Amino acid sequence: MTSVKGNEWLSRYSPPALTLWVGRRDNPPGDRVYENITLMDLRQKNAAKSQNFGLLGLRSDEGVKRNLGRAGAFDGPSAFRKSFANLALPLNLQNKLVDFGDISAIDNDLEMTQEAFGFALEKIIRSGFTPFAIGGGHELSWAFYQGLIKAYPNEAITIINFDAHFDLRHLNHLEKGTSGTSFRQIALNLKKRDLPFRYLCLGIQSFSNTHFLFEQAKEFQADYVKSDDFFLKGYEAGLPLIEKYLEFSSKIYVTICLDVFQAAIAPGVSAPQVLGIHPWHIIPLLRKLAESKKLVGFDIAELNPAFDQEDRTAKLAALLSLEMLNALSPKEKE
Repeated sequence: MTSVKGNEWLSRYSPPALTLWVGRRDNPPGDRVYENITLMDLRQKNAAKSQNFGLLGLRSDEGVKRNLGRAGAFDGPSAFRKSFANLALPLNLQNKLVDFGDISAIDNDLEMTQEAFGFALEKIIRSGFTPFAIGGGHELSWAFYQGLIKAYPNEAITIINFDAHFDLRHLNHLEKGTSGTSFRQIALNLKKRDLPFRYLCLGIQSFSNTHFLFEQAKEFQADYVKSDDFFLKGYEAGLPLIEKYLEFSSKIYVTICLDVFQAAIAPGVSAPQVLGIHPWHIIPLLRKLAESKKLVGFDIAELNPAFDQEDRTAKLAALLSLEMLNALSPKEKE
C-alpha cells in the first residue's frame, strides 16, 4: 500500500468553498443549512464544541473508471453541497454542522487518494466530530474505513451498506481497487489484523450481481436483503437483520450507494437501477440506526451529477443526510 507521509495529503486537499453555500432568503432568516454551516480548514487545529458533525467530500472518478462505469462522480460533492445548502434545518442541528472541504483524486493514484482521505477523516474524528462524507464513487468506503482504522485501530467496526451491489469484486488485473472492491479490501484488512468482518448489505439486485458475487458474499459470511423483499414487505424486510446487527455491534458505519434506488428517483448514478428500491423502504431503518447512538459515521456514494436530472439525485442525497443527522443529534427539550 502507498503511504501518506507528513503533509503529502495536502496536495489532495481543498478547503471548503463559501460559494457553494447559498440558498433561499427567508423572512425571518436563519433556519436553512447554508445559514448554519461553519467552514473549517483541516490545516488548522479544530475542536468540536457545539458543532458536532463534520463533512468531508471525496472527489473521485478513478474507481468508477476502473470498474468500467459511467464517469462523472468527481463533481458529486459540489452538487451535494448545493442541494444540501437550501434545506430547512431542524433546531437540534443549528450551528452543529461543519464543512471541512474535499480530498481529490488529482491523478490516477486512487490508492494514495484513499489513504489521504483516511488521514483527513482521522483528523476530523480526533477533533471530536462525527464524520459524514459524500462521493465520488463507492471507492469512498475503503477511503472512509481507513480513517476509522486509524481512529479505532483495535476494533472491527460493523458495516451496513444500502446498495444494489455487494462490491466484493476482486482487485483488477493490476491488483488495484475499484469502486466495486471496497468491502473486499476492508475484509482483507480486518483478516490481516485478526478482526472479524461484519457486513450487512440491503437492497441487493438479483440480476446485477453474478453468481460468483453471491458466492463471495457467502464466503465472507455477509448478510443481505434483496430489493424484491423490500417491495413485498416494505422497510420491515430489513428490520430483523438491522436489529440483529444493532444487538451485537458496539460501533457501526453506514454507507449508502445511491444506485440502490430506482433510476426514476436517482438517475444521477454510475449504474442506474430500473428496479431499485424507494427511499421510504430504508428511511425508517436509517433513523433506527442513527438513534441507536452506535454510529461512528456515514457516507453517501455514487452521486454523479453528469447524469442527474433536475438535481433529483443530489437532492435525495441531501435529504438522506439530513434524515441521518437529525436522528443522530439530541432533540431540543420542549
